[in-house]
Amino acid sequence: MIIGDAFGWVFDPQNYSGLNAIPGRLWEHVWITLFAVLIASVIAIPIGYAIGHTGRLRGFSIGVSGGVRALPTLGVLSLFGLLLGIGLQAPLLALVILAIPSVLAGAYSGIESVEPVTVDAAKAQGMTGWQVLWKVEIPLGLPLLIGGDPSSRAAGRRHRHPGRLRGRRWSGRLLLPRAQDPGLRRDARRLHPRDRTRDRVRDRVRRTPAGGGAEGHCRPVGPAAPGVARAVPQSHPGRNSIVITAKIRAGVAAALALGVAAALSGCASSNPLDSGSSSSSDSKTIVIGSQQYYSNEIIAEMYAQVLEKDGFQVKRNFNIGQREIYLPQLQKGAIDVMPEYSGNLLQYYDKKATAKTPSEIDAALQKALPSGLRVLDEAEATDQDSYTVTKQFSEENDVTSLADLKNVEKTLTVGANSEFQTRPYGPKGLKSVYGVDVDFKAIEDSGGALTVKALKDGTVQLADIYSADPSIKANDFVSLKDPENLILPQNVIPVVSKKVDDKAAADIDEVSKVLTTDALIELNAKSVTDKEKASTIAKDFLTEKGLL
Repeated sequence: MIIGDAFGWVFDPQNYSGLNAIPGRLWEHVWITLFAVLIASVIAIPIGYAIGHTGRLRGFSIGVSGGVRALPTLGVLSLFGLLLGIGLQAPLLALVILAIPSVLAGAYSGIESVEPVTVDAAKAQGMTGWQVLWKVEIPLGLPLLIGGDPSSRAAGRRHRHPGRLRGRRWSGRLLLPRAQDPGLRRDARRLHPRDRTRDRVRDRVRRTPAGGGAEGHCRPVGPAAPGVARAVPQSHPGRNSIVITAKIRAGVAAALALGVAAALSGCASSNPLDSGSSSSSDSKTIVIGSQQYYSNEIIAEMYAQVLEKDGFQVKRNFNIGQREIYLPQLQKGAIDVMPEYSGNLLQYYDKKATAKTPSEIDAALQKALPSGLRVLDEAEATDQDSYTVTKQFSEENDVTSLADLKNVEKTLTVGANSEFQTRPYGPKGLKSVYGVDVDFKAIEDSGGALTVKALKDGTVQLADIYSADPSIKANDFVSLKDPENLILPQNVIPVVSKKVDDKAAADIDEVSKVLTTDALIELNAKSVTDKEKASTIAKDFLTEKGLL
């Protein structure tokens, strides 16, 4: 039997020495595969990165990739074999073409998988397009690119089987001689019922006496009606049908690919993330945004729910990022309501502001805000940046305020979001007001778990953790006092566009009236500790306060 012969051949010692030794041919298999994937990567990765970064030609590339994947492997290989002849070039070129779609998809999918807010934050730090690509998108997109490569290697292995027959290289040198063995081919045919049927028909043809025709003409098969000749050609009747079928499949695949490309290109003509979408232009819809900060999202959800209760149509656009991202959108009218923090908002628009008290900040904000924006009533609740240390650090160095830091002799590092480094109360402000030099470490989680971990394990000695964060109490941290008011008061305050009328403003002000610092800390704890959704936290709080 064929299976027994196959095992016998594999374990035959003679097949592990000489020119056609199995290890040598398998190694050829491996390096040809790697070489094909390398060439495909050199071609496809730059194109994929360009498509993912710019968003251009994505639909077209998807359609073309789909069309290439639908091409019959044997057809592609035969085409290059006819053009280039027997040798390495034809199968290698076919393998490269068939591997490109998977590598291309991995490249542009990796770039597109990067969160838009991350890209926007990088741009807000002043990065150029090339810097965003090389320092942000490519590193974050590598997992998908690497995940795409195995599929291309699998494609190479899958398509390589016919390739070895065309090239007479690799393990093809081992298989072809065996494939020419009539006995082996006969045993193989017996394994499939369809082939057994074909053998019976062929044997019947061969047993049928020739009807006087010359060799190579048709011979009658079985009884036929008078005057009707049933014939079977003698020259490989299946080969022509295979070629025709392959041509039909290739044509259908090409047509489907063109149709998919056209459809996807049409679908890709509009960008759902475009800030100029139709929803933002709807005069009846109030778009509410939030920072990429869980506490800010809870407050934004409160605004949304009280407005919806009063009949307003609301669209949520949460977790946008930091001020450098969402305030320009607010000015353009793409966002209508944002929960803000008074002191930071003032310093964003007026870096030379001298206001210190909440009332002074409110008055200054009315003058500093650009045309079309205004602030509503501020809440009692504050959630401001704070230089926070561990209790152990505070006790060992006798530090309870920012002024005490100048007495600490060892190097100090503060961990915070990247934008903290350029804030008026960041490292430069600390040096200017208190005469304290600190190094900076970017930790992009807005004082979250990564920042807490860095503070606890000593990676940083100071951390920017917001004053209403429950982790301060949970970890017995110490928020350093700020006697010189380096950090302005950060009362929660809504900033709105001119689309927000008096009725909507009154609804939002009702939320501000009931939002205290203690309440905000409790709400934040439900998010951080209890892992409740912002919508659930907001609904429960508003219901308790009689606003829903």
